[in-house]
Formats: sequence, C-alpha cells, structure tokens
Amino acid sequence: MAWDNIISRMSWLFLQPSNLLVILLLISVLGVFFINPNHKRYRTFVKLNIFVVVIMSAISFTNLASWIMWPLEARFSEYKELSLDENYSGIIVLAGSERTIISSYVNQATFSNAGERIYQTVAVAKKYFRLTHNSYWRD
Repeated sequence: MAWDNIISRMSWLFLQPSNLLVILLLISVLGVFFINPNHKRYRTFVKLNIFVVVIMSAISFTNLASWIMWPLEARFSEYKELSLDENYSGIIVLAGSERTIISSYVNQATFSNAGERIYQTVAVAKKYFRLTHNSYWRD
C-alpha cells in the first residue's frame, strides 16, 4: 500500500466528525482525571467535556442529522433521463441491497434500505425494453 494512501486514511480516521467527537471526549475525560483541579487548564477540559457530551446527545437523541441533510437533498432534483434516442445494451445495478442470509433462510428476496436500487432498475428496464421490444414484454 502506498504511503499517501496510508496517510490519507489515517488523517480521515481522525478528521471524520463522529471519530473526532469520540477523540475529543477521550481527551477531555483524560484531562479531567489526570490534571490537578487547581491547574488552569482543568476548567478548559471540563468545558470541552460538557460541550462534546451536549453535541453527541443532540446528534443521538434528535433529528439533527436529518435537519442538516434536508437542505442538501432538496438542492438536487431527481434524475430524469432526457435522451431516448440511444440504444442501451444493459443496466448496471450496485450490489448491497439484498440481505443474503435472510433471503437464503426464507427462500425469497429480502432487501435492506437500499432495495430501491432493484425496484428502480426494474422500472428502467420496463421503460427501455418496451421502447425497443414492445411486442415481447408481458405485464
């Protein structure tokens, strides 16, 4: 593995917001336990500890993540295919939407939250297959 890849992965490990909060919590807790209460930095560690706990509680017990994501999701419209003139030779579906263990146990397809990939693939396949092979498609 190249050094730049290792460095980027390690830096992302520390800069990822969820990991950064846990690291800050560990630093603040260690600071509170190992620094003398009369030291001038003790109050800073206590304030950091309270701040991180409040932020983690707000993220855990409220819809803060959804409230932050809604404006980002609303900024982009749903994808719509504009060109129907080209011939398509296939559709690529990303994996990871089927729960294989449960599906093999109950002998039928069971999907996770990413199951919409399969449903949308079927809708697109019906749309383009009808355009090219109208007499062969059965509903």
